[in-house]
Amino acid sequence: MDRLVTNGTIAGFTITTTNAPDVQLVRGMLTIKLEGRALEKVVARLRGIPEIKAIYTTHGQWDIVVEFGAKQLEDLDDMIQSIRGLDGVTDSETSVFLRERQRLS
Repeated sequence: MDRLVTNGTIAGFTITTTNAPDVQLVRGMLTIKLEGRALEKVVARLRGIPEIKAIYTTHGQWDIVVEFGAKQLEDLDDMIQSIRGLDGVTDSETSVFLRERQRLS
């Protein structure tokens, strides 16, 4: 191996792992407003969206808050369009996290 590196036959090495890290370059939250009794039906559909990391029900202007992580903006756009098209969803608002200022324990 050393001889092949020294004479230039091998120019470099790479590592392949079996468990690739889950890189999420676009992170944030999506707030969702529902109509009527659509909560359980919508939550069930949200569970099947891979970009969604957590689903919270809330009290106030929004019925659901979703935490997401997407690999690229196109994936985020597809996710948002999919959610907005669900029966029972009447409104949504997306907030993209720009920079983490401090992580609290």
